Amino acid sequence: MKKHSKRTATGFMVLSACLMTALPPSATFAAEAAEDRALNIRHATAGKAIDSAYHDAGIRVDLVNFDLMECIRQGKDAPKALLEQIDQSDRDMRREWLALDLKQRSVAEQLRMLPVSGNYQLSIQSLEDGPASEVGWFAFRSASLAWSDGTTLAIPLKSFRNNLYDAKYSYLCEPSAVVSIYGRQSTMNTTVAGFDVEPLPDGDAKLIISGLDCDKPGVTRIRILVNTTEVFKGENPYRKKGWSEHAFPVPAKAFDKPMTAEAVGKRLIKDLIDLERQVAPFSARMKEQADRIEKEAAPFLKGLVYKPRTYRRDDWQRQFIRGMCVGYIADYEHTAKSLREAGTTMIYGYLTPEKYAVLAKELDRVGIPYVGVGWTRHKQPKVLAWDTGCYVNTQKLQETAEMFFSDYGKSNKSYVGIAFDEPRLIDSNIQKLPKEEYSKFVAAFNDYLTLRRPSLEKAGITLPAHVEPIMKIESSRDVPLWMEWQMFKKQQMKGFFSAFWEYCRNRGYLFLPLVNNQQPVMPQLASFLSAGAVPLVGTDLYNNGALREGFSMHLLHTCASGKAIMTPGSGYSCKSTDRFRRSLCTGMIHADGILQWIYPYTSKYRDPDYFWRTGGKKDDRDDRGREPFDHWKPEYWDIQKDVFGKAEKAEPYLMNIKSIAQTLLLYSERTAIAGSAQGAGVSLEGRTTLDYFDDEQGVYSDLVAQSRPLDLCFIEAMSAARLKQYRVCILADARLMTEQEAGMIRDWVNGGGTLVASAETSLYDEWGRKREDFALADLFGVHYTNTRQGVSRFDWNRIPVRYDKGQDYAQVTVAPDAEVLAKWDNGDPALLSRKAGNGHVWFLTMRRPGLRLERSEPKSALFGSGASGVGRLLGRFIEDGVRTDAVSVGNAPNGVEVQVRKTAAGAYVVHLMDWFDERTLRNLSLDTHLAGQWDVFNPFTGEAIGSLKQGAKVTLPPFQMYQIVVLKKHEQ
Repeated sequence: MKKHSKRTATGFMVLSACLMTALPPSATFAAEAAEDRALNIRHATAGKAIDSAYHDAGIRVDLVNFDLMECIRQGKDAPKALLEQIDQSDRDMRREWLALDLKQRSVAEQLRMLPVSGNYQLSIQSLEDGPASEVGWFAFRSASLAWSDGTTLAIPLKSFRNNLYDAKYSYLCEPSAVVSIYGRQSTMNTTVAGFDVEPLPDGDAKLIISGLDCDKPGVTRIRILVNTTEVFKGENPYRKKGWSEHAFPVPAKAFDKPMTAEAVGKRLIKDLIDLERQVAPFSARMKEQADRIEKEAAPFLKGLVYKPRTYRRDDWQRQFIRGMCVGYIADYEHTAKSLREAGTTMIYGYLTPEKYAVLAKELDRVGIPYVGVGWTRHKQPKVLAWDTGCYVNTQKLQETAEMFFSDYGKSNKSYVGIAFDEPRLIDSNIQKLPKEEYSKFVAAFNDYLTLRRPSLEKAGITLPAHVEPIMKIESSRDVPLWMEWQMFKKQQMKGFFSAFWEYCRNRGYLFLPLVNNQQPVMPQLASFLSAGAVPLVGTDLYNNGALREGFSMHLLHTCASGKAIMTPGSGYSCKSTDRFRRSLCTGMIHADGILQWIYPYTSKYRDPDYFWRTGGKKDDRDDRGREPFDHWKPEYWDIQKDVFGKAEKAEPYLMNIKSIAQTLLLYSERTAIAGSAQGAGVSLEGRTTLDYFDDEQGVYSDLVAQSRPLDLCFIEAMSAARLKQYRVCILADARLMTEQEAGMIRDWVNGGGTLVASAETSLYDEWGRKREDFALADLFGVHYTNTRQGVSRFDWNRIPVRYDKGQDYAQVTVAPDAEVLAKWDNGDPALLSRKAGNGHVWFLTMRRPGLRLERSEPKSALFGSGASGVGRLLGRFIEDGVRTDAVSVGNAPNGVEVQVRKTAAGAYVVHLMDWFDERTLRNLSLDTHLAGQWDVFNPFTGEAIGSLKQGAKVTLPPFQMYQIVVLKKHEQ
């Protein structure tokens, strides 16, 4: 067994030096913290020593355990008592470490609250429960105090501690330097600034803050204190778009008791010394446990040689992929063996060839394939250099790919392919290309337009002999060619992916594009439809286990020509164990595999060299400005192993399956692209991509929460043959629609389908030009008159529907064969019904039926509460169109998603996902309208649940968060 580094001893030397240093008065220490971060360095030294002791000893014990497991796999003896001892040691070490870590975090919190200077203190706190970068943030760009005598004091932004500072924040507001705070699950929850006022004016003051509320639904609650006096608590009064200024009264008594650094410093130093004194004995105990375990195991491990798990290069086709991303690696042997024990079947990573060569020896030993990441920029030596020019010159990419294959695959059998990380086709990058390569783009665009010319001329769009790309819309005349440029980039990306896939396949390698989730802002930069053209595609979804992950993965999966892999963000995104588990389990529902990003945030031990890499000398922040300690929890590794283990057992029911949902929500990529005109947040006629994406996500949230199977798909990926599967189709404000798509929908409804449409659906052509009337006016039974605002409610069938007066609705005239079922409070039609052929149409004049009026309920990962009553309304429409489901779930509370799939062998797979945290689901029932008798069981455990016949029910065992139930035809 290899020797491990003795980082702990080095840590003690540094720590001892700190302890030997005479302690200056606490006030002096507080002042020094602003200059050389003396307290931060002492705290980091202690924290790193604690983590080092646990990390190094834990790895040694783990390696013994892994090797004993390998002995058992090979049929050799491994004493049960020793295995039990290892298990107990593992629990004891974690318990001790957790107790010390709790104290370390307490010191860290005091450090963050330590005033840098001044005798007075201003603190602003978010009262929401969200994590960093999720719901519940609040931002401000200035803070000042003013007294009636004319005295004013501006508190500089840079004087605020414990926050995210952005020198030029510009989303939905005038660009400005800004300080942001986040929910209570983050370490940037409360920001503090010290200040002095000499002399202190008499009387009350006003605190004037220019701020901005969180762009997510709902209003962030905040608390503001001047010293210990609370001057505000509640929902902040600021706008979501654009800065606004408010004044908060500050009573004179707030300045009676200054918050000196000395008072805070005394308490902090006492706790810090107490923490430092516990490090040495803790480290000694950790080392003793590891020494003892290694000594007792040595006779049983003598001569052990691993028998690697075999795999073939095309295993990805026959597996539900269980993958992990590695970048920073502390211990290569432990990483490889721990991933094997977790059931990992694929690794992808950012390692240089030199570092990969070290890992490859371990991967070859345990038998796990590796896919190397080719970056879009020169971040590391010898990493694949592909750039924007490759989209029109694949030969250039192939030449560098050969170097990549040679460096990584030459002598390492574990290397199986290449991944592209976040490939995007961006206008600014195209413009920066050398003249020759830019000309190739222009030539390719003109070739594309030549093929499109008949359709364009038929639509009245005249083309000049030569067309330069329209990258910015100056007038309405530019809109058609701007849209054509977006469609061209999509086609170019699709062709690029397909060509490189074929090239890699011929060379015997796998190609995996991991596309950005650009759907909320600019989907044409990394179109799901384009990337889905290759047999294997993935996307990174980092949204804290929220519904957006399920929504986006569902979209990608239903447009993919082959496998679609979910890349969740582990602790990088998830801030609680429930959210982490849900994020992984979403992959089992809506993907063909899970490729977890990234190992340091999911590893069993918090590696000191990664999490304490600056030693307290400066803030450790990630690319989103957050502290890495927000991203890691010791439970994550156990959850990872558990989910991967369950996925392995349920694999036959996760592969080669087909949805049997009869309800379909159609998403229009063209509508989303049109909303991105001029860039994210600014669009044609005020319609933004984010508005459309969020609205569709809101409709999706309302539907999945009702426990009825649902499919989600791009209308651009839908065919007439595929559409026949569904009984109900929902088109919520799909503004841009081609004549062919309109014809497909019309034929489907006349053939017996039930359509739910809203407001501006089909009002624009495929180039974003407004039609005089809906393309589907004959189907809707209404004609467009105008777009207005100012309505707030209607009632139908005992369902009260509430709407935001500031949002649009369509003013329409009604055809004789359509029935007005409800009217807005001003008398305009709100809900209409019409029979069409053998089908039925429901038409809502509200433009945004998925509009979020408030944030989701506490501990819910749904997309907030929708416009009141809309969810119930949509549920009623679905009941009208879908009489019965083949398999259904009863007694499910609001917020439980149900999806039903059918395997190639004829089994039915029921996925149940609870979008609420921390609750146990009991007494849910399962029934069926399938003929014959069906055996119901849990594929994770093999446990029989019951036998089911048509008209009967079985009660499901209690579960939390996620469960799969399988119905298999009973064999006589």
